[in-house]
Amino acid sequence: ELTASKMNTVITNRENGKVTIDINTFSVMPIPLQRRGIQLILKYLYKEQPASLSAVHIDQVISLLQRSQPSGELDFPKGLKVVQSYRLCHFILGDFEKESFYFELANPGKVMLPNGRCLTMEYTDQFIPSLQPNISLFSKSEMKLPFIIRNRRNGDRMTLNGTVGTRKIKDIFIDQKISLHERDSWPVVTNR
Repeated sequence: ELTASKMNTVITNRENGKVTIDINTFSVMPIPLQRRGIQLILKYLYKEQPASLSAVHIDQVISLLQRSQPSGELDFPKGLKVVQSYRLCHFILGDFEKESFYFELANPGKVMLPNGRCLTMEYTDQFIPSLQPNISLFSKSEMKLPFIIRNRRNGDRMTLNGTVGTRKIKDIFIDQKISLHERDSWPVVTNR
């Protein structure tokens, strides 16, 4: 009961086939509770635990989370992946391959992305503060349509507002601490 109660403060996301924990919160738990917490996650994900799963796997997870590197990955039986990305650890069971997407928006409308998020394009003549999160403003007369919304590709680069030259999108993701497994689901919006 104590482990289950503590794990409720550690788990940041729980869905079918995936559990995400906050490493900072998890690491302050006593080691016996950490071991039992990992067992609870494995029991939740595996409907039937494989015979090849052992205490060694739990030790590997604890070692992964105690390292100073920001990311790492473990492969467990029956396709379970344990992915550390910055201060989150994802336990993913099943085939979570990158889902490619490509959409074109030539007129106002909405695009539903495979990750469940939505992008909206609309025209407005109302004042919108430019520092609003998740909003980008463009002058209609200066934009070339259609907008293309797609996965990132190797070598993608962009110019950041107020800077000279371009930066790799990969480096921007790293600087912003976007987790490794999320980077391929983030949309790239371009007009070429």
